[in-house]
Amino acid sequence: MRYNAIFIFLDQLATMRNAQETRLGYVGSKSTYKSLGMLFSNLFFRSLDKSETLQCSLDSRCYQGYLPVYKPKRSNK
Repeated sequence: MRYNAIFIFLDQLATMRNAQETRLGYVGSKSTYKSLGMLFSNLFFRSLDKSETLQCSLDSRCYQGYLPVYKPKRSNK
């Protein structure tokens, strides 16, 4: 589960940074520091919320730590 949380964290980081760049959040040094402060303060809570949602969805599907995969029998012809 920790492996998925890393990707959720990185996805949130990319999304929020892109939004800040679009709004000219990194033009000067003052706005850069302000934007980075907001980015890191919000990043933790948003990624935690997304991880919790993912865990709830896995729990509702009775996830036990592995994903069952169908392996068809091979016929030896």
